[in-house]
Amino acid sequence: MTRADVENPVGTALPPVAVMPDGTYSFTDTPPTGGTLTCKVTYAGDTDHTPAAATEQLTVSRAATALALNKKNGNRYDHGTDVSSPRTSAPPTRTAPSRRGG
Repeated sequence: MTRADVENPVGTALPPVAVMPDGTYSFTDTPPTGGTLTCKVTYAGDTDHTPAAATEQLTVSRAATALALNKKNGNRYDHGTDVSSPRTSAPPTRTAPSRRGG
């Protein structure tokens, strides 16, 4: 199985997958970039099955995702640095006592 994409138009070999007894297979792949992908699958065949090949094109979104962090202490971190922030809980809730009568 190979995947051709914008970053590698010649194609990248993906790990082999097992064919299930019913003839189906599945795999998971995370392409490095969006755009048009061309996946080519080949099956060499065996004593009971003839060889086969298939090619499919699909489109992966190239829409950018956004993440904004607002840390008020002014710290700056280098790209790739893990940054954690302590969890804060909501302020305690106070309930006014009920009053009876008038």
